[in-house]
Amino acid sequence: MKKDQFIRFLRAFIGDRVLTAVAKKLRGY
Repeated sequence: MKKDQFIRFLRAFIGDRVLTAVAKKLRGY
């Protein structure tokens, strides 16, 4: 895996987790 792809994957992965956490907070879970 190229460093470029790895960083992109990491960003998408972390962003996904952050979005999930924010969604849970907004919904009050």
